[in-house]
Amino acid sequence: MNPIRTFNSWLALGLVTSLSAQIPERVIKSEPTDLQQVIDWGDDSGFPLPFSGTRKDPKTGKVQHELNILDLGIDHFENGVKTENLWEKWVLKIQDPSISTNNSGIWASLDRLVFMKAEDPLGADIFPYSYSTSDGTLNVTFADWKQGIIKLLVGAEWDNPITCTIKFHQVDSDLPGLPMASLESVYGVVNITTILGKKKIKIEYRATDHTYVLALPVILHGLKTAGEKRWDDLVTTLSPADQTAWVKLRIRKDKFTGPTDREVADFIRGTHPDMAKDLDAGRAPKGPESEAILGAAYAALWSTHIERFFAGSELSPAGQAILVDYLSKALLKNGTRTPH
Repeated sequence: MNPIRTFNSWLALGLVTSLSAQIPERVIKSEPTDLQQVIDWGDDSGFPLPFSGTRKDPKTGKVQHELNILDLGIDHFENGVKTENLWEKWVLKIQDPSISTNNSGIWASLDRLVFMKAEDPLGADIFPYSYSTSDGTLNVTFADWKQGIIKLLVGAEWDNPITCTIKFHQVDSDLPGLPMASLESVYGVVNITTILGKKKIKIEYRATDHTYVLALPVILHGLKTAGEKRWDDLVTTLSPADQTAWVKLRIRKDKFTGPTDREVADFIRGTHPDMAKDLDAGRAPKGPESEAILGAAYAALWSTHIERFFAGSELSPAGQAILVDYLSKALLKNGTRTPH
């Protein structure tokens, strides 16, 4: 850890401007005195420890405590098992009492950045959440600055909030007037029940043990889907006349109908009579093999319906072939899912 570099980073962010005048020039020691000065831990990120301290208002004589956790990774656990598709970053600020003259009580804010890995497409969505004592979405239920224990309720009290406990202790930063703290633990927990009330889940939020890099592609949602972009690109390869014909065809797309379950049952009746009987009775056959058979049947029938629909349009045979080929491949890949 490089305290001078850390301080400069904080100073640039305006976090310790009021303390800068109190810090004398640091005397460089000729000999290392501890392991932190001997070993390069490879983690000089600029914010290795949270800023924490006590300051006294020279006018009122009141003592104010402050804790800033500027960047902390949080891992998710469900019923004791670490989840592999959710991660968080927390930024927590606490002032006791608030610096604001409008509020003499304790003030706190928490920003959560939640990364959720999606299965389709393979990427991550990012969800920001903000909480504050100012609007009642964050409550400090206990604060012992001497012992280094703070307890929070994250979320409105009526909305099953997360119960969170933070433990820390002050450390010598080698910089007078710039106290820092060492986090011992950050732990949150909430118990939820699934919508149908059949399953209870204990969700835990634990501070990441060691720093690591989370390499995830991030999904940037646009006005249109990625699938629509691929389709639009395909349409631009058509002749101008076929592009005009496609625009007209889109207007009457409500007249297009896909295959019914009865058609699918008839399609597979000769090769899979039992599955056809299930469909006739309104029962969906289950199992990977049955789903694969149904997916192929639906894809084949979809292609037939599309060809029939295109046949009544102004699209040229070449244009029809291009679009049918693309849609047929998409249908075969997606099985029973309706294409765009």
